[in-house]
Amino acid sequence: MVFSSPWNRHRPMSSSDILFSLASNFNYNHYLGVRVKFFRHSFGGLLVSTLLSIVFNTHAVGPVFGDEIMEQINGSQPVQHLEDLQTERLTRWQTAQVAYRRERYDIARYHINRLMRTSTSPNDIDTLSRALVSIAAADPWAFNLGFSLKPSSNIKRYTYNDTFETSLGVFVPAGGGEAESGIGFDVATGLSYSFGLSDQSLLSVRANLNHTIYDDAELNKTQIFFAVSRDSYSVGHRTTLEPFVRLRYDGHQDLTRRDVGLDLSSSWWMGDGAQLTATALMERRSYFNSSYRNGPYSRLSVDYGFAPTSETYFSFGGDIARSVPEQSHLRYWEARLTANSRYRIEYVGTVGFFLNLSARTYDSIFPATNREREDKNVIAGVSFQPQGIEVFGARPQVECKSERNTSNIALYDFEAIDCGLSFKQSF
Repeated sequence: MVFSSPWNRHRPMSSSDILFSLASNFNYNHYLGVRVKFFRHSFGGLLVSTLLSIVFNTHAVGPVFGDEIMEQINGSQPVQHLEDLQTERLTRWQTAQVAYRRERYDIARYHINRLMRTSTSPNDIDTLSRALVSIAAADPWAFNLGFSLKPSSNIKRYTYNDTFETSLGVFVPAGGGEAESGIGFDVATGLSYSFGLSDQSLLSVRANLNHTIYDDAELNKTQIFFAVSRDSYSVGHRTTLEPFVRLRYDGHQDLTRRDVGLDLSSSWWMGDGAQLTATALMERRSYFNSSYRNGPYSRLSVDYGFAPTSETYFSFGGDIARSVPEQSHLRYWEARLTANSRYRIEYVGTVGFFLNLSARTYDSIFPATNREREDKNVIAGVSFQPQGIEVFGARPQVECKSERNTSNIALYDFEAIDCGLSFKQSF
């Protein structure tokens, strides 16, 4: 199926146009998510699909963050279970047109992005890219705001060992083998501006500010992130190139670290909503109070996600990282495996489970010992986002995780249970 130019209003009326006409006369001003039901009847001697109802509900929808399938399943309830792919694609295109005219650009952007996943024609990709550029021109600004309350059973990551044996003697680690609990409060804001380029790609300039406050002032920190990203599309594929600068400040607002890097990500859309993403990250880390930690960091990541049903989503990933600071005993290789799943329970909410396994091996002997440091880390957790509950338009999410780090250097053995209650909103 080849689309006409973006938001074209003038073409012969077909059965699909009749559906579009019905939809366009619906009052969209108070609605967001989309649920479409069809019934079949004989029209002009032909069996056609007719729009029975389009139901919208702002309170069932959260802001669109990224392209994860389940975020949309939990939120805007995309058009599903249609007779065939062509019908679904046409319905999405028409819904995006109506949303654009009603200035509901979040809906229009969502359905255009979904159409990108199933387009097999370069002409369709060109049309959809121009549609995204049109949406960006009409709605270039985005603002995000988030709050998180984060209690922890071991806020300083003290080791559970009460002694540390070295070639210089036996020492007592900080905390004396006892964990210290505490609560952190996190505020995050983000502002971005997007516009189209002559080749129909999208360029976004964004800035994020994250400020964390803990019981202990030594743990307070502020992070500022600046980035310019370019998104380009082809059949079944999206590429994102993003240079960035990250600044970190301590509790006294002194600049302690600066990272300058480049992030390159490519996603391939496959059948049944599956997606394969490969990412390459390269950055230069500079520490202003500990220059021996300065050096390059790089990481290669692969992630595969799929939705076997409309209520479930799974993703599996792996990455390998290399850090090369000036001090040789701090240089390491790291490998990580991740698994995530989400389940939507009707009228209840979304439950998620995640597991991260990582291993880190350092290059040289740890000071005052006769061995090279080796760490293994296990993180397992669960999250829950209730349905139909909002606070000032933001949907809450609760998350708890257990972390255990084991090391052949006693200073770095620790256990912790971290939880969080977060609220995020997009404007």
